[in-house]
Amino acid sequence: MNCQITYLHNMKKTFSLWRLFISTTVPKWHIKLFLIFMGIAIVLSAVIFTNIIVSELILREQNSVKLYSFISKKYLDPKSNTDELDYQMTKITPLITFPVIMTDENDDPLTPYESWTLNIKIDSTLKISQQKEVLKKMIREFGYNYKPIIIEEDGKVLNKFYYSHSVLVDRLKMYPYVEILIIGLFIIIGYVAFSNIRRSEESKVWVGMAKEAAHQLGTPLSSMLAWLEILKYSDNNQTAILETVAEMENDVNRLNIIATRFSKIGSLPELQIENLTDTVEKVCQYFEKRLPHLGRKVQLVRNLDGNIVYANINKELFEWVIENLLKNGK
Repeated sequence: MNCQITYLHNMKKTFSLWRLFISTTVPKWHIKLFLIFMGIAIVLSAVIFTNIIVSELILREQNSVKLYSFISKKYLDPKSNTDELDYQMTKITPLITFPVIMTDENDDPLTPYESWTLNIKIDSTLKISQQKEVLKKMIREFGYNYKPIIIEEDGKVLNKFYYSHSVLVDRLKMYPYVEILIIGLFIIIGYVAFSNIRRSEESKVWVGMAKEAAHQLGTPLSSMLAWLEILKYSDNNQTAILETVAEMENDVNRLNIIATRFSKIGSLPELQIENLTDTVEKVCQYFEKRLPHLGRKVQLVRNLDGNIVYANINKELFEWVIENLLKNGK
C-alpha cells in the first residue's frame, strides 16, 4: 500500500512538470491559428453545402414554373381536354409556394390580377392603376433575378411568366451568415474558456512547484543548521570540523543543483550517457548521512542491476526522481 502511495505521489509530480512543460512550450498563437482554421473550414463547408441546396431548390422551382406555363399554354389550344388540364392545374398549383405573375408580351400584368398571379397578396383597397404599379415593380424585381418563361406560338410572344424564389431559399441563403455568427461566438467563448482553464492550470502547477521547491530546499537547509550545531561543539577537533565543512559544502552544492533544476523547467532536457550506478550511489550517500539516527533507524539498501550500467538520461532530473523515491518511501 505504501509503495502504491509513493508511486502515485511521484507520478503526480511528474504529470505536473509535464503540464508545465506543455503550457510553456506550446505557443498560444498555434492554438489561435488552429481555432481560426477550424472555424473557416466549418463556415466554408456550410456555405458550399448551402449553395448546392439552394441551387437545387431554385432549379426545382423553375421546373415547376415551366410545367405550370406549359399547362397554361395548353388552355389556348381549343382541341385540349379542359377537364384534364384543370386536373393537372389543381395538382401543380399547390407545389408552387413562390410568387408568380403572368403578363402579356409587353410585360403588363394580366387582369383580373387575382386570377393571373400566384402567392401574391394584392391590397384590394388600392385603385386598379395602383395595383398595376405594384405588380409592375415586382415584375422588374423578378426579371432582374430570374429570366421569365415565355410562351410563344408561331414566333409570337403570347404570355410571360415572371417568378421569384420561395421564402425557404431566402432562409437558406441567410443560414451561412447565421452560422458564421454562431461559429464566431463559439470560437470566442471557447478561446476565453480555454484561456481561463490554461491560466488556472498554470496557477495550480506553479503552486505545486512552489511547494516542491520548499520540499527540496528543506533537506539541505535543515542539514546545514545541524552541521552548524555540530561545529559549535567540535572543541577544535580538526577532523570533525573538516568532515562537517565537507558535508556543508555538499549541502551548498545541493542548493545549487536545486536552483538549476527549477531554472530549466519549461525547456527540453538534455540527455547524456551516464553511469546509473554512480548516480544512484551519489544520491544515496548524500541522504544516508541525513537520515534519522535516533529511535527508528532507516537503512538504505542498494540492489542495483549490474547489467544496466549506462543509460541516456538527464542526470539532474534522474537524481530528482531518486530523491523523491527516498523521501517518500517507507
